[in-house]
Amino acid sequence: MWANRLKTWAVRLKLRRDEQIRALTAAVTATAQTVNDRDAHIRALTAKLQERDAEIVSISKWAAELAKQNSLLTAAIAGQSVQETSSTTQEPAVDPLVAEARRHLEKALSHISPSQPSYGSRWQPQIDAIRRDIPALRDSMSCLHYAQKEITFDGRPPFPSDIMQIQFREWAVENEFPNLISTLRQMYDNPLSYSESLGEFNGRTISRIFYCHARIVLAGITYANKPKRILEIGGGYGEIARLWLTNTIAPAESYVIVDIPESLFFAEIALRCEFRDQVGYFEGHDPGTRILLVPIPYLGDLTRPADLVINTGSMQEMTDEWIDFYIDWLNRYPTRYFYSLNYIAQPIGVMGESRNLWSQRLGANWSTRHLRLNIPLLDLEGPTRDFLEALYEKTPATRSLKEWSIDRGHMLSKPTYVEGLDLLRQDFTIENAKTFVEIVMERMPYHPKELLYIVEWLVRQGQSQFEPLRSKLREELGGFLSHAPAAPKQG
Repeated sequence: MWANRLKTWAVRLKLRRDEQIRALTAAVTATAQTVNDRDAHIRALTAKLQERDAEIVSISKWAAELAKQNSLLTAAIAGQSVQETSSTTQEPAVDPLVAEARRHLEKALSHISPSQPSYGSRWQPQIDAIRRDIPALRDSMSCLHYAQKEITFDGRPPFPSDIMQIQFREWAVENEFPNLISTLRQMYDNPLSYSESLGEFNGRTISRIFYCHARIVLAGITYANKPKRILEIGGGYGEIARLWLTNTIAPAESYVIVDIPESLFFAEIALRCEFRDQVGYFEGHDPGTRILLVPIPYLGDLTRPADLVINTGSMQEMTDEWIDFYIDWLNRYPTRYFYSLNYIAQPIGVMGESRNLWSQRLGANWSTRHLRLNIPLLDLEGPTRDFLEALYEKTPATRSLKEWSIDRGHMLSKPTYVEGLDLLRQDFTIENAKTFVEIVMERMPYHPKELLYIVEWLVRQGQSQFEPLRSKLREELGGFLSHAPAAPKQG
């Protein structure tokens, strides 16, 4: 009896399982059919899209042909000869910002005085290249990237694969200005910069050169007591200006860039991309904008004052004639402070890109408020040059060479050499110059470039006994390099 019941249950279970299997099979078959139908529908839609794409290409070719024929017809009616070109070789339109910057450049160049000093072997080849290449630069991005890659404005390398290179630079700046760490960490690089130079660090976009730009802003804020009105001599493509205008602790209320017209072409485009109508161009009249670009031909007409004038890394590349030009202008211009970060104490035989013998040669109407030989951040970039960071105030100097620590038993080294040079600057007499030269020649293991400047000055003052030394130092003078950028790639 129990055996029969078990057999009956087994048969029922088998029948139920077979039913479930048939139902699942039917469901899977239906699903597969649905998928096949959808695939067929997608294939049909794809075929239609391909047909439409082909129609669009055909229509585009037809429209281009009509446009070409219309151009030829219009030129024929106007009595002009128009060369046939295919639609693939037609030049793109020029960005309005670029077109306006070109107009400003052309007008500024027409006002250059015949008596203006030569740009020298460092910058003349670059200026020639800029004038050659500007017609090929048709949009804002290509202009910015050309300035960053082809011109020696700041030396912008690719973003390092080793993130510690960035971390060390951030630490170097934070260690100098610990009270401005939060300000530094809110600063960021221009996001339109060429992509290979940019990376992310501490939540913002930066580059390796960003820290040099940011440090200059933080130094100016610190040493010149948060100036509100800034004038920069040689502003490149405007990156220091951008950071000074956007920093969170002491944003500039007025920022003026004085530069050669070719450099201002790039600064105008880069700054207008971000600040738009806050950027004005000086052509004999101050438009009153927050940012003002002043080409050198109009510099004599500028009356807008500044709390601080800065120059970083460009006076070192100017000729002695340009140094004299700017010092004479600084003496007349209404400002309180002048901040300089430029080469000093280079061996005469290793001048590199330097084009003058003494960049920091302000007269006795300027007092020294801050003087520092070399800074950690620039040592990270490569200790191949000695930089002097200095802040001068336009007030009569009161110190003299008599205070030189050499007379108190200190040995002559680069720091004490720079100290003595600055003291001589403030009390530049024949006797002081002779004393300085004699001590440096006796105790310095090499001949710094400023020594030749002082010796030549002594000869001009009638001190003919220094003629042989001048000839000797002149023989050592060398290292005049030039930089000729390659033309931008077409297409």
